[in-house]
Amino acid sequence: MSIAGRLTRQQFGSSMPVDAPAYPRPPYAYRDAELVVFQYLTDADAAAAVLPAPLCLTDEPTVELTFARYPWSTLGPYNEVIVSLLCTYGGQPYKHSVVLYVDSDTALISGRELAGFPKKLARIDVRPGAAYACSLERPAGVGLCRAVFQPAGPVPLTLPTTRQLTSLRVFADPEREGGFSLAELVQTDWIIESGEAFAGTGSFSFTGVSALDPLHLLPVRKPLYGILMRCNMTVAGTGRILERL
Repeated sequence: MSIAGRLTRQQFGSSMPVDAPAYPRPPYAYRDAELVVFQYLTDADAAAAVLPAPLCLTDEPTVELTFARYPWSTLGPYNEVIVSLLCTYGGQPYKHSVVLYVDSDTALISGRELAGFPKKLARIDVRPGAAYACSLERPAGVGLCRAVFQPAGPVPLTLPTTRQLTSLRVFADPEREGGFSLAELVQTDWIIESGEAFAGTGSFSFTGVSALDPLHLLPVRKPLYGILMRCNMTVAGTGRILERL
């Protein structure tokens, strides 16, 4: 005699596997986060090639490169590298997530499934000291990016402040090769609740050694600034669908 399964939708956990979820429900809290942020001008054609059609570049195509160290969060401790483009949607400013790297499977899965953040696993080092030494490798031993930043004087930081990010959330169609079951532009809010910011001296470089992770294809035309943020923040985890593509 066969026995029918008893696991129903009403019993599902917050994520797959539904009987042992890979990550908790949002929102997600971060404490004592450290973010080394660089902005630079890039090539307009290169930037437009990786920006979804509903979005528009700013007048001066600008990339933001962030090395982040999260010693405590409700997703656990991890490091992250974020490459984003300044853009607009409906006349409102956003930062579009081109690619993100993390060193935690929980952060990887939750970011991809909930908000569509294009995350990959990598080896990331963010070492505080007299100067912050940062590096990104994928796979381990293949350097993609290096950075150094020495903080100096504090700069004003309006708090709380919300960073509005967009991401392209896609899921492949299991019935159509090369097709998508889902493709949508999602907004997610990162709310910085408290903290401080410091200007300083720093530099970064892309190695250009990997065709699998071609960060160098957003070339540095002109560095703009570097800044260190030490903060507490909340990431919404779930966002708003701006447009279905």
